[in-house]
Order: sequence, then C-alpha cells, then structure tokens
Amino acid sequence: MGFFLLVFAVFAWLSGHTIAQLPLFGDEAFYWLESRHLDWSYSDLPGWTAWQAALAEKIAGHSYFGLRWLSWLAGLSLPWLGFWLAWQAYDCTDTQAASHSPKADRAAISMTTISCSRRDVAALAGLLILALPLLQVINVLALPDVWLLFFSLLLTNLFLLAARTHRRRWWLALAVCVALTINVHVRAWIWLFFAAIGLLLVWPRWSVWRPMLRWVVPAVILGLLPVLYFNAQHDWALFAFQFGRRHPWRWQVENLSLILAQILLVSPLLFWLWGWSLKSLWQKKADRSGLHRQLHRQRQPQPPRKQQRLQNTPKTPEWFPQVMRWIALTAGLHWLFYAITGLFADGLRTTVHWMLASYLPVLALVPVWWCQRLAGSKTQQRQHPRLRGTWLLPLAAVSGLVLSLGLALWLARPGPAHDPRLARVLDNSSGWPEMAQAVKTVAETEGLNAFMADVFMTGAELGFELDRAGIRVLPHAKNIKHGRQTQLRRMGLLHDPDRAVQKPTLLVVEDSTLKLQDKGRYYLGLCAMPGGVRWLGDLLAAGGNKKFTLFRLDPPVLENPGPAPCQLPALFYAQHQVTPDGLRVSGWVVRHHPVNAEKPKPTEDAPGRQRQLSLRFQTDNGQWHQQDVRRHSLSNPGVAKLYPDLADPALPNVGFATLLPANTQAYQLIWQEQTAQGRWQKHRSKVFLVD
Repeated sequence: MGFFLLVFAVFAWLSGHTIAQLPLFGDEAFYWLESRHLDWSYSDLPGWTAWQAALAEKIAGHSYFGLRWLSWLAGLSLPWLGFWLAWQAYDCTDTQAASHSPKADRAAISMTTISCSRRDVAALAGLLILALPLLQVINVLALPDVWLLFFSLLLTNLFLLAARTHRRRWWLALAVCVALTINVHVRAWIWLFFAAIGLLLVWPRWSVWRPMLRWVVPAVILGLLPVLYFNAQHDWALFAFQFGRRHPWRWQVENLSLILAQILLVSPLLFWLWGWSLKSLWQKKADRSGLHRQLHRQRQPQPPRKQQRLQNTPKTPEWFPQVMRWIALTAGLHWLFYAITGLFADGLRTTVHWMLASYLPVLALVPVWWCQRLAGSKTQQRQHPRLRGTWLLPLAAVSGLVLSLGLALWLARPGPAHDPRLARVLDNSSGWPEMAQAVKTVAETEGLNAFMADVFMTGAELGFELDRAGIRVLPHAKNIKHGRQTQLRRMGLLHDPDRAVQKPTLLVVEDSTLKLQDKGRYYLGLCAMPGGVRWLGDLLAAGGNKKFTLFRLDPPVLENPGPAPCQLPALFYAQHQVTPDGLRVSGWVVRHHPVNAEKPKPTEDAPGRQRQLSLRFQTDNGQWHQQDVRRHSLSNPGVAKLYPDLADPALPNVGFATLLPANTQAYQLIWQEQTAQGRWQKHRSKVFLVD
C-alpha cells in the first residue's frame, strides 16, 4: 500500500507540472472556445467537455492549469476507482483465504511478492492502472477521453455496489452517472451499449433489471434530451459528423497497425495479462444450483425490505461470477468493436486510445482473480500450472510503471523543446504561445485590434493565448472534416469570405499545414476577398517545424477604387540527397507578382541585386550557419504547371541547387527580394529535417 501511495504521488506531481506548462492541443483549444459559448450540445460532440471546462476556468482562472484541473482530477481518480473495484470484488470472493486459510498453498504464495490482503490487492489494482503508459498522455489533457474512462470505471463500481446492496441510493447514483456519461462523447454511448448487451446476456435476473428499468432507463432518456434538442435544430449535425463524415468507412490495410499499437502503448506484458485475465474471467462459472435456489426464493413471500437487504448481501454472493463474466464480456465486445471499425476509420486520426475503456476494469480485477486462484487447493493448482509463474504479475506492473514514468518525465520536461524532431512528436500542441506572442507584436506595430484565422485550430489556439473568444475563422475543408464548421457558424465566428471586413484585420494562416499543390490556389483565393490582402511577414515556431503567414485585410476603398492588393509570400520546395561530396539540396522558389504591382528596381546600395536565395543550415554540433545559393535561376517548367495562375516573371527559371556539408542535420530556405521602395523583404521556409 505504501508503494502505491508513493508511485501515485510521483505521477500526480509530474502530471500536475505538465498540465501547468504544456500548451493546449488543438482539440483542447476548441473545447475551450465552445466553453465560452455554452450550449445544450455541439456539432462535434455532446456538451459535457465544454461544461466542465467552463466550470474549471470559472473557479481557477484562465490558464493551462485553470482549464485542465478538473480533467486532471478525473484522471488521478482512475487508479482509486480501480482500487475501489478490487476492494469490492475482494469482499465478494474467497480471496482472503489466500492469506488466512490454513488450506492455502503457502509455497505457491511465497513465489511472488503479492500479498493477498484486501488492502494490498486493491493497491496492486491501482498500480496496474497507473502502469498503462497511454494514460499518462490522456490524464494531462482536457479531452473527453479521460471523462469517458472516469465514468466507465465509476459506473462499473456503482453497478456492483447497487447489485450487492439493492439500495435505492446506489441505483439513483448509477442513473445520474449514466445520464452524465451520455453527454461525454458518442464513444461513451458505444460503451454503454455493450455494457447493456453484456448484462442482458450473462445476467437475465429480474431483481437486477427491475431497478434498471425504474432508474437507469429514464436516466438514459433524460441524458439524451440535450443532445436531441440541439441536433433537431441543426440538421442532426453531431450524428452526421460522428457516424458519417468523420471517417471514410472503407477498408484501409494500413490501419492494421492499430493492433500492434495497442500492444506497444499498453506495454506487451500488460496486454498479455489483460488477454489472459479476460479469458479467465469469462470462463468463471456461476453456481447454477445456488442461483436457481435464489430465484426460487424470490417467488416466495419476502421479508421486510430492510431484512431483505441484509439477506441479499452475503459474504460470497452466488451471483458474483456473473458480474465477472459481465465485465469480461463488456470489455471484450468493446475492444473487438474498435479493432474491427478501426480498420475502416480515418488513418490520419489518432485512434489508439479508443480501447482504453476495455482495459481498466479487467486490469483492476486481475489481482483479485490471481489471489483467488492462489487460494485453491494443491490439486487445483496442479491443474493450472501457469500459476507457478506468479512473478509475471509484478513484472507486468513494474515494466508498465517504468514505461509510464519515462513518458511522464518526458512530458513534464521544462518548457517546449526547440528541437524540430521533438516538436514533431507534439505537433498538435507546439508553437502556439510563440505564434500568439509574435502575432500580438505585429498587431501592435500595425495598429490592428481585430484578428482572423484560416482554420478552427489556429483561431481557437490564438483565442486562448490572447484570451479572446471572438476571433473569426474562414471557411475551410478542415472545419468540415472535424465537424467544426457548423459549430463556428452557430457561435457566430464563421466569416463569409465574400463579405468585406468592417475594420483593418490581421489574418493568421498556418502555412505549414497546406499541401504543396494547394498553396497557390489557396493564397490566390485570399486575394479574391473584398479589399485584397497584404502580406506582412512569416512566423516560425516549434523549432521551425511550423510556419505561419500574416496578412493585413482592409475594408475596400469606396472612392476611386483601384485593383485590390494581392501581396503573397514566396512558395518554397526543397529536397535533399546524401552524396559523397555532401548533402545536395535542390528545389525551387516562386513568388506571385500581380500585373498591376510595381516591379522592383535596383538601388545604389545594391545595383542589380533584386533577388537573393540563402540556405541556413544546422550541423551536428547544434550550430547554425548560412550560405548564399549561387545557382538559383535554373529552369523548372513543372512549377508553371503546378501553379498556372501564379504570375512570377522569373518562371520557369525558379529552380536552384547547392551543396551543404555532410554533417547537416536541418536546413531552411531564405528568399530576399527588393521592393519598389528599395527595401528588402525576407521570406523564410519551414525547417527541413535531414532524416
């Protein structure tokens, strides 16, 4: 027990430090934005995540910690809910015989460090949950996943308690939690569905289903009311997204890696232990004669309710094996469902966490089941020779804890890493504070107080960092793909690109997320907005792994209107190849010059030098160097075909080739161009890594 408390305290401290300094993931930021526009439900998920985020920030203030602390507490409660489940299961079995009965096989028990006292068995259950490495990521994010795990374990505990005591208050608590669970996520509905199917298959007892029909079924209807009310007004947007547009729903062979990812992220020993325990729990047989006798007694005249409750809570209930089979069947069906549907899901999305709800209740019962087997006779243990390998249970716990501790330490490292390789691992949460600070500086320089973003994630992240929940967002295919376009329109944050802005606005575009073949069309589309766009500069964040471009939007001129400005950034492409002479880098740089734009002219300071390409590169000692590219007017006819609408007078001579040192680890293109006023503009690419 003491070791469990120590490990829990370490993980709590590390995760508490992480939630206070880790920038928000994109989904977290959008849920924060939804929490500033409270509603019955939302177009991407039900309302619980936004509701609790609003409550958390109301209590603790606007900060990373203030947004996440409630979800953090829910994550910290998971090992204690596993502790509680094992504690209840211990009371319902003969497990304690392993440590008190003289008939126990002391030799088998001495082979392991496991103590079969109730407190130590429950503590080991909590350790097994802490040993799941993937939980260390889930626990530090204000996402619906942690609440799904919290409610699934809580409901399992409440159902076991209600079935043991038959007390009305526990059935009522179960019903309230079911209603809340429905508002967490659509994936919570799937878990509830399989829990109901499993209960119907393994436990068709009227004494259980009668209070379920009385309390739980009305709670299901009550929990669905906010979701149905919102979606009935918005063309069932949530259902259309979650069950339709979110995934392609076609076979994708590359998604077979989902199974391998489960083994690695859960840790191999814990995954094996879960599978073995799932099978063993399912094979646990109920005492049919005892069950039939109990059902027969229910047909006889019953004693007063208080006395009946006492009679219905025996030391070792005859129905308890059915509970074990229900938990095993629910976990198995839930895991199998996602293993199959994951093969047809969108491979670009993270799906490895979908199955976590299948692991927690089973792993919490592993120590109980293990010690119960140890309590058997020598003959029974000879029939189960695998019991001699009881060292596997502590080994699985220790190996999982080591992996979890390593991941928790990595997440809690001080500050975001500037190494582009590390930034790519946490790409969804890296670079946002740097971007917001740079945007704020540019806005103050330009005298701008209105902001606009290219896509929902940029708008939400910028809004959180600046504490402004009214940043408007342009329509984008990603908004539709992630189910956010309808919600943005509902919150009044979706900007119509055909309408002019009312005042000068700073537009932020994440250039690094645009596909190369789409960049020309996308940027020219910005020029079609009333009033046009003026390029203000580039921002590099996350160690150069992310690039943002900033534009100024002005209201159109009503008197003597001329051509709308269309100033766009340079577009880059680079590829590299390792050669005996060094790293050969080649590619192209193209810049749009509208027909009505003034052409750059030579100046006395730099006669005839209108364009210059340089490469900034990092060697293996971590130092950055820069060199000019002499050959940067090579013919490349393919660029004109890729961007037929871009007007660059240098086309097709926009290619380049150069040689960098062999120990180059990363490089970046820098394009300098002279304006008509004689100033030099600097365009920068993102950082390219040499893998």
